[in-house]
Amino acid sequence: MDSEEPPNVRVACSGDIDEVVRLMHDAAAWMSAKGTPAWDVARIDRTFAETFVLRSELLVASCSDGIVGCCTLSAEDPEFWPDAL
Repeated sequence: MDSEEPPNVRVACSGDIDEVVRLMHDAAAWMSAKGTPAWDVARIDRTFAETFVLRSELLVASCSDGIVGCCTLSAEDPEFWPDAL
């Protein structure tokens, strides 16, 4: 990513799913190589990403190189915060 070019952040669409899954797999492999595995790669698949896309909770950051980042923005996460809200 060119440091002069600010990323465009937007809600992901179904056409972004494959690229997001690849990005997350790459990030998981990088973290694992650094000795800090954080994600179960087996859980990161099209269905995982599609769940967030369908709820408009997946955001992507993109530039001319394609998608360079992603995150989820959810009102609740019962797996990690079962007592929240």
